[in-house]
Parts: sequence; C-alpha cells; structure tokens
Amino acid sequence: MALISVFIVSVIVLVIITSLSINLVKKNQVTTSSISALNAYYLANACAEEGLLRIKGNLTFSNETLVIDSNNQCVVDIVFD
Repeated sequence: MALISVFIVSVIVLVIITSLSINLVKKNQVTTSSISALNAYYLANACAEEGLLRIKGNLTFSNETLVIDSNNQCVVDIVFD
C-alpha cells in the first residue's frame, strides 16, 4: 500500500513539474518573439532615419545598403517620380 502511495505522489509531482516546464517554455517563446519584433521595429526606424540624414546631406545620394551594426543592415531605395 505504501509503495502505491509513493507511486501516485511521484506521478502527481511529475505532472506538476511537466506542466510548469511547458508553461515556462511557452513564456520564453513569447518573450523571444516580442524581443525580435522590437528589434525589427527599431532597426527599421534607424534605417529610415539614417537614410533621411544621408539624403539631406547629399542630394545626389543613390541606392545603397546601410549597415546599422554588425548583424543588421537595410537597403535605402530611392524612387524618383
């Protein structure tokens, strides 16, 4: 009888630990997605600002790739109507 009780308690503890682990993994994925979205937003903003500054300083500015940092770059494409 005692062995069955220990087994039941062990199964309950295992289920609780598993559900907590799954919950933490899901929260980690949401956090990672949020950070990636923020990085993309600020990269786009930085690219637009840098492109505008370069155009303002040089009216003959042509299309080019801007390197924001070692991992991120963007392309400024100028279209004349």
